[in-house]
Amino acid sequence: MSTPETPTSRDQITCDAIGQIIASIAMSEAALSHVINAEGEKIQYALGALPGSPTFDRAPSIEQLLDFNKSVKDNISAVSVSQALLLSKLSAAIGAYEYCYDSGSVGPTGPTGPPGEFRTSFCFVWTDQMQSLQPAAVANSMGPQVFFTDKVVEGTGLSALHGNGGLGVISQIDVLESGFYSIRWEIYKTGYDSAFALFLTSQGSPNGSMIPGSNYGAMAHDEKYSGQAITYIEEGSALTLNRIDDLYTQSTLNQIGGNTILTAASIVVTKEKASEA
Repeated sequence: MSTPETPTSRDQITCDAIGQIIASIAMSEAALSHVINAEGEKIQYALGALPGSPTFDRAPSIEQLLDFNKSVKDNISAVSVSQALLLSKLSAAIGAYEYCYDSGSVGPTGPTGPPGEFRTSFCFVWTDQMQSLQPAAVANSMGPQVFFTDKVVEGTGLSALHGNGGLGVISQIDVLESGFYSIRWEIYKTGYDSAFALFLTSQGSPNGSMIPGSNYGAMAHDEKYSGQAITYIEEGSALTLNRIDDLYTQSTLNQIGGNTILTAASIVVTKEKASEA
């Protein structure tokens, strides 16, 4: 016997009818549970283990137990078949139940959501090549800049291009998106007193402005200097590391004793916030 098909057309389906089908399945399941329980009690009775059952004068024979076992097995098999049919009917009823309710019309457009996730950008430039650096023309002014040979750039906010069609050195870091940036620089140089700072040069302006808090130096020989700053930078600006003292010519260093090569200079720039807002 096949399972009756539940109609799926909106015009044919009645929610009450589907509910009655599901209720009938539940009652059938309850009836099957009673059948299974009765079969279990029959086994207990045959074995003399059912509480309150009479005792036998003699134990049942092997043939009687085998016949009894076959009876129980046949009944349980019939229950299993009924269970499968009920499951099929229940699946069809639940599938048709979704047609009981109209999805309704589309509601009004909700409010605009929050801004998208901020994506950072970073740029790391460095060199292990020595470089001679002349003093600045005037103390605390923008002197010769430090050049770099290698880079790692990620994101859309920063760029560091090699000059001379990609064959030359990196002279500056270009800022492609306005925002707050954190910057850290290091330089290993020979000679005595000297100082360096970060400068920003805008498009169309040849003179750069020193980033406040980025100027560092020391009165020492063969020293590694480092500096840092956080500042707001406008799109289209160029970032450089320049000498700012007016003392005498010095050179960057790229090794220590034993010909161990070192990084002579580096800058790390990270975009921290999209805008001033």
